[in-house]
Amino acid sequence: MHRLKWRLLNRAVVLIRARSYSIHPSIEKIRNIGVVAHIDAGKTTLTERLLFLSGELRRMGDVDSGSTVTDFLEVERERGITVQSAIVSLAWKEHRINLIDTPGHVDFGVEVQRCVRVLDGLLVVLDGSAGVQAQTLTVWRQAAKYTLPSLFLINKMDKPQADFTMSISSIEDKLGIKALPVVIPYSKENTLDGFIDLIEGRFLKLRGEKEEDWISVEPSTHEFHLLCEGRENLCLGLSDCDESFSSFFLDSHQGDTTKVSRDHITQALSRVSLSRSACAVASGSALRCASSVRPCLDLVCDLLPSPVKSSELVRKTIGNNFSGLLFKISHDKRRGRIGYTRVYSGELKGGSHVWNWTRGEKEGPIELFEAQSDSLDPIKSANEGSIVVVRGLEKSLTGDALISNDCDKNAVDDNGPASHIVFDGIDQPDPVFYCSIEPPDMKKRHALEKALKELVVEDPSLRVREDTESGQTILETMGELHVEIVKDRLVRGYGLNVFLGPLQVSYREVVQDTVEHTKSISDTVDGRTYSASVTLRIEPEEGLGKWKKLKFALPPGARIPRSNWQQGLREGIGSALYHGPLLSFPVYDVSVSLLDLTVSGGKVGANLVCAAAHKCIEEALTRCGVRLVEPVMELELTLPVDCPSQAVLHELTKRRATIETISGDTERESKIRATLPLSSLAGLSTAVRTLSRGLSHLHIRPIGHEILDGGEETRLINMRRARQ
Repeated sequence: MHRLKWRLLNRAVVLIRARSYSIHPSIEKIRNIGVVAHIDAGKTTLTERLLFLSGELRRMGDVDSGSTVTDFLEVERERGITVQSAIVSLAWKEHRINLIDTPGHVDFGVEVQRCVRVLDGLLVVLDGSAGVQAQTLTVWRQAAKYTLPSLFLINKMDKPQADFTMSISSIEDKLGIKALPVVIPYSKENTLDGFIDLIEGRFLKLRGEKEEDWISVEPSTHEFHLLCEGRENLCLGLSDCDESFSSFFLDSHQGDTTKVSRDHITQALSRVSLSRSACAVASGSALRCASSVRPCLDLVCDLLPSPVKSSELVRKTIGNNFSGLLFKISHDKRRGRIGYTRVYSGELKGGSHVWNWTRGEKEGPIELFEAQSDSLDPIKSANEGSIVVVRGLEKSLTGDALISNDCDKNAVDDNGPASHIVFDGIDQPDPVFYCSIEPPDMKKRHALEKALKELVVEDPSLRVREDTESGQTILETMGELHVEIVKDRLVRGYGLNVFLGPLQVSYREVVQDTVEHTKSISDTVDGRTYSASVTLRIEPEEGLGKWKKLKFALPPGARIPRSNWQQGLREGIGSALYHGPLLSFPVYDVSVSLLDLTVSGGKVGANLVCAAAHKCIEEALTRCGVRLVEPVMELELTLPVDCPSQAVLHELTKRRATIETISGDTERESKIRATLPLSSLAGLSTAVRTLSRGLSHLHIRPIGHEILDGGEETRLINMRRARQ
């Protein structure tokens, strides 16, 4: 009850603050920023502090007590992790910052991926004792795809193991970008004493639990000498990256950092950040001292871009009409299905209709809301650059492009200059685990089906299918934690205490040889016999790992008299490839070509053509050397130096792991990098935790697939036959 009262009080303050600044600031004053990091680096704590510093919250929440604004699901508060991305808005120095707090766990990588798609910049948080970690690398690759500029915060500098120099080196070595420290820590007797802001010429002194504020550095003090040294390194680093600043600094000021103004440094930092030739790096301790992360708000406004450039590119294709991307769908208890949308051009008005360009559907009338985590405030309209919540998009899905219903649809060229910004969808990874799921009793089967449909719409990485052989409902997920979260949401949100079968690995099947095969099917209708004969060539697609499920080709110049026959061919081929001949897993990386189609007459239905194609593929697969392919994971394991590493290595080798590197990153710990099959992961975390006395840190991410060796493949096939 106390927690609820506290959150309601904070919410009241948010509503008052929201009315105090314009809902429609100029596009130059908008910043759409994502907070990303490896798990436990302090993203959510940082977000809470930024909201407090900007005046959005009256009191800061805490992850451990479950009182944060952005972690609003019960499971998030209990576990202390972020499962869903959450959007909050805050005002700072006449700017409007739309900030998305994203998950750090690999199982929820799709949440990060779809948010990165609509952002203009990133605030990357690092643990000061660990530097760049595995999930940081993953997010950095996603950011590189959209050339997002980034700002770094090295957090948790109050930890005894924190090492600012090591963290800076890890950014440059692992991410390949020059790091320019702009807020540096300083110590006294090997204890963190405070932080110095090199741009503003101010410092923050840490004094026990008392919250201090930033004050100007006075000449002839210890802090002044550190400021001069840090500024000199910053200006020299900027000179290496920015030719314009180099000329200004060396020619006009002869390298005297005391004469270089704040504006000149900020403008140069902005240029190198936008070009991704370098990145600004701040330091702080969000948990211990909220004021230490105040410079991050200034840096977001000064260095990271507004939506102006992306909006200008879109207007070249769409004009001044509305266009936007639906990047997230959720279900609100009061308002039903809602969609989070980035507005790229024009104005989106409440009560209007929009055109789903991806699906060719008209949607609306719509209602608009401003999101503040799980709270929604009604608004009348949203301008370009905004991120808003839209109600009334009943048919749209994640990744769909929306345009004005009055727009000339034929004028929108999907190959035009703005297509890569608006009209490309969001990549959705294939699940790697699956298990059966059953309702608590048969009376609740319909309720379970409805709940699963909603969860699949919300989470593109979650799949649900029916097993044609057993009749069971199969749940496909990204990992063990993903399964646990789905079950928790079904229990808490829908009152369904479901039963889950054992977690199993989603293998794939691939063909090895090229085969041509002919199959004829006949059927008698009203005393008349009809027949269809299909000749197909099935062959492996070049480049294992592209994972195109099917490439279907017609003979050069060939025409199929009836369009539904071609549809029947595709459906028959697709359904046959969905269940491979070895263990009924989907067949990937395959090309199918139609060599001949002969029918007894023009009245032959598509069903007969579909059946012939299905049987043809089924029989061809038995002749073309199908092999099983398993998901492979990359593992990064951090161990204390006094941990028995040989025992850990033995455990990994026993699980068919391939050790890539063993390195001592610091005097206190070592890192093991390895690859291993997903099927070997069961119980690994517990085993490693036991061997390391609970002091290890394990991160795992999917990296691809590999063909199983013959012995393991035979073992799996024999196990399946024994169960049958």
